[in-house]
Order: sequence, then structure tokens, then C-alpha cells
Amino acid sequence: MAINKKLIHFNKKTTFNSQKLSANASNTQYQVGGTGTVQTGAPDINYQSIVYIKDSKEIWTHGQFYATAVTWSTITGKPSFATVATSGSYTDLTNKPTIPTSLPTPNSLTFTGATTGTWNGSSAKTVNIPTYSNASTSTAGLMSAADKSKLNGIASGAEVNQNAFTNVVVGSTTISADSKTDTLTLTAGSNITLTPNATNGSITVAASGSSYSLPLASNNTRGGIKLSSSTQGGTPNGITTTSGRTYAVQVNSSEQAVVNVPWTNTTYSEATTSASGLMSSSDKTKLNSLSSNIIKSRDSYVECNTSTDKISIYAPSATVEAQGTSIDIHDNDKTTSFGMNDMGEIVMNANGTITLTANNDIFLTSGECTIQVGPAGTQITGGQDLYIDMNPRFLGGTVQIGESGTSVELRVYGDVNIEGQVQASGGFFDTSDARVKTNVKELDASKADAVRLVEFDRTDKKHHGYGVIAQELEKVYPEMVNTDSEGFKSVNYNELAMVKIKYLEDKVARLEALVGRLLAE
Repeated sequence: MAINKKLIHFNKKTTFNSQKLSANASNTQYQVGGTGTVQTGAPDINYQSIVYIKDSKEIWTHGQFYATAVTWSTITGKPSFATVATSGSYTDLTNKPTIPTSLPTPNSLTFTGATTGTWNGSSAKTVNIPTYSNASTSTAGLMSAADKSKLNGIASGAEVNQNAFTNVVVGSTTISADSKTDTLTLTAGSNITLTPNATNGSITVAASGSSYSLPLASNNTRGGIKLSSSTQGGTPNGITTTSGRTYAVQVNSSEQAVVNVPWTNTTYSEATTSASGLMSSSDKTKLNSLSSNIIKSRDSYVECNTSTDKISIYAPSATVEAQGTSIDIHDNDKTTSFGMNDMGEIVMNANGTITLTANNDIFLTSGECTIQVGPAGTQITGGQDLYIDMNPRFLGGTVQIGESGTSVELRVYGDVNIEGQVQASGGFFDTSDARVKTNVKELDASKADAVRLVEFDRTDKKHHGYGVIAQELEKVYPEMVNTDSEGFKSVNYNELAMVKIKYLEDKVARLEALVGRLLAE
């Protein structure tokens, strides 16, 4: 697009050279950067425009440059300067002072040693100073730096190295010196006395006790005992005082380890209603008289019918019957019952309320079928989790609330997590009433351009989708991202869409304003 301005400014010559500059007064031809082949077409900068280039200090208009960089030689009307002002050479100076070739010193120099003499500075003089080499084991000379460092490392009064031990071995342990001045310390143990003699450099090691007496073992003292036999047998499992078990070991008066086993003859009487004992013959006769297919307690009993293979549990108000795969629990008149028939179906009949109570989860599990909750007013509630599970899952199924053609409302107080598609014939509505909103202000969508719109393939299921990356969105709009207990992130696409729409509205408004200004020019 051509720059339709009379006065144009460029900071850099490189930017100016990339422009299409008009090559004729009618602005129908151009040259890129004002050089090269003249081409037919509309220029970026018109023939009548005036362009100033800052870094090169040039002016371009009407197809050519009218000013270039200023040099000293191109400046007219300059004042005249002496030659030295521009050359900087000492020889171009006039009225220079005379510099003598030699300067006498006010103080004479006297030197002594291998060479002696004096010098007053009036004339040149050569002094011969003898040189010396480093000393060797056979020739005297200067001391080298290495020899000086070696000499500084020797303490005053040092002697030739004497024989010494580097390591001290005690049993399987070797003690090595950590430094040249490390000290080995000997410590006296229990009943051991160490006596050093600094005069003759000796150490005397002596025991403080003459003998050791082994004490007799007791219940709280470790010591010695005598065995009554050299043969040991059995593995104790614990200490007890019951006959026939493992007992604690004691020490007798002869200092022997013994085990005291209580041995008591026991006589058992016949059992009574208040005391355990032997079964009497009359009780055995009574037990034999009971039928093998019935167990009775007060008004309740269990009966096995061998002719029908049915087991029945009778109670004053209910009966449990089981035969094959059929189980039936009912009252006496069978108006209220719960059971499973021969087809494996669970059947519940009740004239009153059916209550399911659980301390943990309640599972309603179905195969290929439909679970319907109704009529209106019926509720399924749970203290913890409520599962409605279609099993096996690959067969699918339907959870239906209400009937077709009826007005039924599902209310969920809390979060809803759905793995799969969500369809609604009536649309999706979010509460947006002015009465539930505060701090209302115009939406700032300036950061929306930092959010990438991408397409992708899901790794957790077979799906090619379009959207954003939650981690990227979170850096710009964290309130639009939710993180679950496992660290997986989800996006509020409704709010993101509002921001993107506002961003596009602002961008369209800016473009419309720019087009309006261009048309006005």
C-alpha cells in the first residue's frame, strides 16, 4: 500500500532501500530503493513526497537524493587553522623551545662493589656489572628460587630424617596419621591402668583387678548355672503355668536349671445347666431323639424337606424358603415378599415402603436393560456414593428419568463429570441473572491472542478434536481452568468463547477505524 504522505521519515537507510520509490511524475513506475531496473506498477512512496533518512542524513524527493552525509571538506566558510591544528605534528609548531641533547644531573652517581666509579651525567658511561650463575653442588653461585623455597621449608635445628612408623596396626585395624603432626592417643579401658614415663619414653599397661568371679544367674542378673543334664530338647513357644505347656526355667538350691511342672489329677462330673462337664447318657438319648432335618429355638426353627429339597426358616412373622436357584422371603400371608425366582430374577413385592440402608455404597447393577426411576416424586438417595452401572459396559444401556412427553426436572447439587458426549434438544443455559452478579465491567480481551487454538488426537479415547491446551490457557486465564484430584485439567469453553468473541469484536473495530482513516486520506 502506497504511503500517501508529503513528508516521510525513516530511521534506517536499510528500511528505506526496501521501499518501491516512484520513478516518474505520474507514479506509474518504481525502483526498489531508488536503484535497479525500473518496473511498471504503483510505488510505495510517490514522486512528490519528501523523505528524510535519519542514520544516513539524506533527503530523497522527485526520484533523487538532494543531500548526503556532510564531511569536513564539503563545508564552506570554515575558519583558517594553523597546520598543527589539523596535523597534530610537533614539527608543525612555530617558536618551539630548544631541547638539549643531554641533561646534566645535579647529583653525582657513585657505585661500588665488583665495579667502582662515579658519573655526573654529562657524558655517556658504560659500567661493567659481572653476572653469576646459580650455585651447584660443586660450584658456588647465586641461590635459585627453588632452593630458597626448599630452605624456607626446613625448621631451625632440623636434623636428618630418623626411622619411624607410618602406620600402627591394632588387630585388624590400621591407624594412619592424618597429618605430619598427628598424635596417637592411648586410652585405658575397664580395669586397665596406663602409666606413662616421659623420661625413658615408656608406657606401662596393668590390670586393676586380680581375679573375676562369675555371679549366679537370677531373674534380673546375668550369670552362670549348672545343668542337671547335658541333653537338651524341645523348643519353648512361651511361658505358661498350665499343665502340658512350656514353663519358665528356674534355678534350684543346687544352682541347677529346672522346670517345675504342676501335675494335678482332675475328676470331671456330668454337666449341668450352670457348669460344664461330661455328657450324661440321658442327654445323649435325648439328642438322638431329635430329627436330623429340623433345628428349633423357641418359636423359630429350620426345616429341611427331603422330598422337595427345600430348606425353610420359620419365624413368627416371616418365612425364608430356598429350593435350587429360588429363594423367597415372605410374611405368613405372602403379601410382602422379596426373593429370586428360578429365572435368576430378583422380585420385590410390598404393600408399604421398601427401604435400602447401607453404611457404604449402594450399587444398582444391570446388564443389557433399562433402569427407570419413577413415577414422579420417587427419590433415590444415598449417604455416600450412588452407582447406576450398566454391566457389562460394552453392551450399553439406558438410565431413564421420567417418561417421554412428561416434564421432569433433574437437579444436581455439585459437580457433574461425564465421560462421553452430551446432547440436549433444548440447549444449555447458565445462570446469568443481574441479581447474582457484582463488580460488572467491560471485558478486557487483550490477552486472548496469547491463547492458541489447536486440533489434536485424544490419547485416552479415539477422537480427533479442536480446542485449546489447558496448561497454556491457565497461564493467561487461570479462572477458566479446573484441576481435579488426579491433576487432570478441564476448560470452561463457554467463557473462553466470550473472550475470543470480544477479542474479534475489538479487532474488527480497529480495522474499521483504520479503513475509515485510509479512505479519508
